[in-house]
Amino acid sequence: QSTSYAVSLSVTLNAVSLSVTLNAVSLSVTLNAVSLSVTLNAVSLSVTLNAVSLSVTLNAVSLSVTLNAVSLSVTLNAVSLSVTLNAVSLSVTLNAVSLSVTLNAVSLSVTLNAVSLSVTLNAVSLSVTLNAVSLSVTLNAVSLSVTLNAVSLSVTLNAVSLSVTLNAVSLSVTLNAVSLSVTWYVVSLFGRL
Repeated sequence: QSTSYAVSLSVTLNAVSLSVTLNAVSLSVTLNAVSLSVTLNAVSLSVTLNAVSLSVTLNAVSLSVTLNAVSLSVTLNAVSLSVTLNAVSLSVTLNAVSLSVTLNAVSLSVTLNAVSLSVTLNAVSLSVTLNAVSLSVTLNAVSLSVTLNAVSLSVTLNAVSLSVTLNAVSLSVTLNAVSLSVTWYVVSLFGRL
C-alpha cells in the first residue's frame, strides 16, 4: 500500500519501464524503449519517444503522447487525449470525450455515448460514433465515417469520402473526389429512403 494515495515518478533510458499507481498521480517517461503505465482513479501522464507506449486509465484523466512509434490509449468514464506523429494511433473512449489527432499515419477512433473529434492529415481516417455527435475531417486521404442515432458531419478534400448515417441527420461534403453518401430512415424532401 506504499504506492496508494501517493505520487509515482519513473524515468528510464534505453530500457523497459513499468509503472503502476493506484489513487494517485503517475508520471512515466521512457526514451528508446517500451513504456507501460497503468493508473486507477487518478491522473496519468505518459510520454514515449521512438518506442511503444501503452497507457490505460480508469475513471480519471489520461494524456498520452508518442513520437515515431505505436500509441495505444484506453480510457473509461473520463477524458482521453491522444496525439501521435508518424505512426499508428488507436484511441478508445467510453462514456466520455475523445480527442484524437494523427499526422501522416493511420488513425482509428471509436467513441460510445459521447462526443468524438477526429482529425487526420495525409492518411486513412476511420471514425465510429454511437448515440452522439461525430465530426470527422480528412485531407488528401480516405475518410470513413459511421454514425448511429446522432448528427454526422464529414468533410473530405481531394480524396474518397464514405458517409453512412442511421436514424439521424447526415451532412457530407467532398471536393475533387468521389463522394458516397447513404442515409436510412431520415425525413427529407423525398420522404424516407
